[in-house]
Amino acid sequence: MSTLANLVENRHLDVIGELIRDHDYLACVSDPGFRSDAYPDTAISDSDYDRWRTATEDLVGAISELQARAREVGAHLEPPLGGTLLWSLRYARRNRRLRANYDTHAAELRAEFHRVIAEYKQRTGDLTEFLEEEHRRARQRIEEEQRRREEERERERERIRSRRAAALDAATGAQWAYEITDYSNARTFWIYLSSLDAILGAEGELTVAEVQEALRAEREHHPYTQVLWGAETRRALTDRYSSEAEGWQALTGELIDPHPHDPSRPRRSGKYYGPSSTYGGDGGGGYSGCSGGGYSGGFGGGFR
Repeated sequence: MSTLANLVENRHLDVIGELIRDHDYLACVSDPGFRSDAYPDTAISDSDYDRWRTATEDLVGAISELQARAREVGAHLEPPLGGTLLWSLRYARRNRRLRANYDTHAAELRAEFHRVIAEYKQRTGDLTEFLEEEHRRARQRIEEEQRRREEERERERERIRSRRAAALDAATGAQWAYEITDYSNARTFWIYLSSLDAILGAEGELTVAEVQEALRAEREHHPYTQVLWGAETRRALTDRYSSEAEGWQALTGELIDPHPHDPSRPRRSGKYYGPSSTYGGDGGGGYSGCSGGGYSGGFGGGFR
């Protein structure tokens, strides 16, 4: 599909030029690709296509004639960029004549332009209906594709949640690991379910009870050690429980405070999840923040 602005050159600020700008977006048919490329799924009859194309050609031809007439009757309105005085003297009689009759000629040109447009719309009235229907179908196709993609993403998220849940259900043996990091005198006790977060350097092949005992021993010497879980381990717990701590209590029978406040350090505002909360979603894990440099759910062999 084309528009009038695509088909008619309009560089003159005359009476017809103003009217053309008012109809810049008038739908027209000029190229064969209108049928095969833009609307491949729509059956356009040969007679409709030929009628629309012929009407467009007639419209463009009629407007070109009106533009030529508008330049003639408005010649006194367009002095040259240089030599204006000489031009005024040379064309003084013509300019006086054009000025005297300009309003009449301009009104005639406007009326003729509106007649040409009305005739075109009468010949192509169903073109507008066709385009509106095509736009509706295009919007419908886009919306359907968006719904399909969202449903596909939701199925993938559900698949990942199901696999995390299955891994958590199966984690009754020595499938747990932990790691202690110490950055800027802030100690963190990281907990990983090995089938979800494969972390290099972590103390592994432990039961939840053994990991809990290691945490108890750590806090005997460092009572303000923070507790964080690997990215996918955390998601597995929060998929099922309201928090990681509640999930850990369900597994161990012991309630812990993951973020005890050290009175010698300023209190943080808000809840801190560590680096692992910055990356990833249901589609994959983020960096776990461990000293071993592994990525949970990433290059470190985490859950997929």
